[in-house]
Amino acid sequence: DESIRGREIDSFKETYSKIDSSIALLCVCGNHDVGNTPTTNTISNYKKDFGDDYFSFYIKGVKGIVLNSNLLYDPSGAIDEYEKQNVWLQNELASVDHTKTRVIVFMHHPLFLKFNCDSRDFCDGRSIALNRWMIPKYQK
Repeated sequence: DESIRGREIDSFKETYSKIDSSIALLCVCGNHDVGNTPTTNTISNYKKDFGDDYFSFYIKGVKGIVLNSNLLYDPSGAIDEYEKQNVWLQNELASVDHTKTRVIVFMHHPLFLKFNCDSRDFCDGRSIALNRWMIPKYQK
């Protein structure tokens, strides 16, 4: 429901406005923001309300990379967005001198889990799928 979404976003922005402005907020989209199967429409709405769904930044010699992990798990609703993010990520990783710069990747879904899962609510194979997608990119 768009009216509920609008109220939730307004509430978030009001709460955030009370935080000291010297504290940076970096939003990482998740399935409640763009859906389990993101579409160009849900991603566009997210960007309008919160900014880019994937981006990078530097803080004191550390490069942060923020990804839309929903696209990595199920790109079927936004194949073009998935491809753009994938090319962008490859370029971001290639541009770093890994002998001088550490890279930290942020995303909604975990790459690794330290425990066995019985609950499909949390452990639905996303970590395994993301792990298989991401690890080869970092081994170069």
